[in-house]
Amino acid sequence: MRYNTGNPVEPNGSDDPRDAYDNFANMDLGVNSKNPSWIDREGEFRKTWWGMEQQVSNYLFASGYESVYVTYGAGMIVQRQTQLVQRNGELYRVINSADLPLTLTGTWATDAPKLQAVGDQALRQQLGEGFRQKLDASWYQPNDLDMSGGTDESAKVTAYLNLYKRVRLPAGTIKMNIVVPSWCALTGAGRTLLNRTSKVWLPGGTTVFGSIFFTGSQGCTLSRMNVDGYVNGNAVGGVSSTTRFIRLDEVNTRASDHNQLWEQNGTTTTGDAGGDIHVENCYAYDGPNGFVTKMLRATFVNCLAFDTTVQAFVAVSDNINGPTTYSRAQQSRFINCGGDGNHQGLTVYSRDAFSTNNANNVNGTKGTYWGGNGKFTNIGNCNIHVGHYRPVSGFTPLFNEEVVIDGGDFSGSPLFGIRFDDAARPRVLSGHFANCPNHIVFGVNCVDPYVSDEVSYFGAVNGILRPQAIESSGASAINVDDIRKILIFRNTVSTQVNVLVSSAAQRVLKVLIDDAFTTLTIDSKVYTGRGVCLDLSYNGSAWTVVGASSKVSPGEVTLPFATTISFTWPSAAVYIAASGNIASISPSGSNLPIGQRLAVRIRNISAVAVTIGSWPGLIWGGVAPVTSLAASQTVVVEIYFDGTNHLVVAGNRF
Repeated sequence: MRYNTGNPVEPNGSDDPRDAYDNFANMDLGVNSKNPSWIDREGEFRKTWWGMEQQVSNYLFASGYESVYVTYGAGMIVQRQTQLVQRNGELYRVINSADLPLTLTGTWATDAPKLQAVGDQALRQQLGEGFRQKLDASWYQPNDLDMSGGTDESAKVTAYLNLYKRVRLPAGTIKMNIVVPSWCALTGAGRTLLNRTSKVWLPGGTTVFGSIFFTGSQGCTLSRMNVDGYVNGNAVGGVSSTTRFIRLDEVNTRASDHNQLWEQNGTTTTGDAGGDIHVENCYAYDGPNGFVTKMLRATFVNCLAFDTTVQAFVAVSDNINGPTTYSRAQQSRFINCGGDGNHQGLTVYSRDAFSTNNANNVNGTKGTYWGGNGKFTNIGNCNIHVGHYRPVSGFTPLFNEEVVIDGGDFSGSPLFGIRFDDAARPRVLSGHFANCPNHIVFGVNCVDPYVSDEVSYFGAVNGILRPQAIESSGASAINVDDIRKILIFRNTVSTQVNVLVSSAAQRVLKVLIDDAFTTLTIDSKVYTGRGVCLDLSYNGSAWTVVGASSKVSPGEVTLPFATTISFTWPSAAVYIAASGNIASISPSGSNLPIGQRLAVRIRNISAVAVTIGSWPGLIWGGVAPVTSLAASQTVVVEIYFDGTNHLVVAGNRF
């Protein structure tokens, strides 16, 4: 029974328990009844579940739907036009009823004229004027392209990009040279690798023969394809100061010039227009150049280059396309990048290509960063070179500012791991070096270099900052750029050191003289003798002694006997064993601090008296000068140094 209270449903539904009873009963009818309809609490007819099933079945029957297909093959028979034939995932229907029943031959060229595609693939081909399909809710995939690479499809793909903005190319090979319009995205069916011997792309994915550029475009993406630009020269890039906000991911290229070229070609020297390029997970094959940036804020992550004949990665500032056409790499970042079989890894350089005195005011690169765990193998020249090799001719080499190397494996380079020329404030913060004749080289016009303690190496240490260096070459000029903290002199012949060479803007260095042969001149002061220890500061042009922890040792040093004895104090006391007459004893106070107390001890080891002719440099005052010693006699002369003169305090005989 039903209560049928007639209570209204709106606005909040009935709270009458009788209406709830009626609703439960009606729900049972709606789900389980074999009648086509039931009547709700307000007297309206509603379809039961069984009624809806019957309605759908009747529709399918009326439209000729059959759920069982005939699998295409020789001898298969199609009895009705509503009966479908399935071949390679596509469904077909007999076109002309007069051909029924149709016995299939199994030869598609014979059977195809009698069949019409009616399945999902055919439907996709007909959507959007028959040439596109909406995929993944936002991508449009053209299906009218020649994917054999025979027809140039540049105009067609460009039209699709302008119309649909997000276009996916099918798998296969396509020929085109396009400029992607602003705010468009182009993707493919995947990238593959290049066979480096046969120069053939491995099967699968999408391969474009031609070029894809973004010149003058903004806000674009390119992903999941190969671009083979070997015939054209360049594969991918953008050449304009209005090219900006471009992202590439999983795009492999091959080129005979530039695999990727990002170049401003602007009218201002500052290079502030164009850029913000992000390239990730891309491979470059062949050509002179792999990944090239001449723009602002170009970033390359997890990118590899193979078999480039000049350079795998490049950051450049120049005007190569005209005296006042400027391109400038700034804030370039290469992270976890590397490759195999390249002539050179990373190159950073700047130049005015049209003058020898930078008459066109070209600004150099600034803020180039190489970091992560990248590695080059089978390198032909060097891993990284900043600047230009000498000699140069016809152009102006310019400074590259603030190049930072922060990681990577720099091994097996035949010339050097890293070389800095034309480099201002280069920094090597971390990285590993092995099997390089020269690990780090500071070459021409290298100003204020720095190498961190985090740098590690195997083998020779050329170029790596050594914690300390032992200098025993007898040279008068010592380059201290590769010495991190302490320079120790241990010469074995008389050596006058006049210059400590440094290209740093500022630095500190500790110097220890650990021999009796080195004389070091610093800030017009002369330092000599074992035990001299100096703390030096360099301001870019001159060294200053800021501390002397011990200029002379407190012990006694024996001086060799000679008829004429001249010395700089090797310690606070000296001893002379006199075996004969001495013409003069002449000490020098060039290495002494003011107030230094000194002593000369002389013992006559002969059996007869000996004489001492003179004591140049000593002021005896009220003390009687020592001019002779009796046989076996000892005299001790005590001296006070006032900064200029040796003042004799006492002379005692024993």
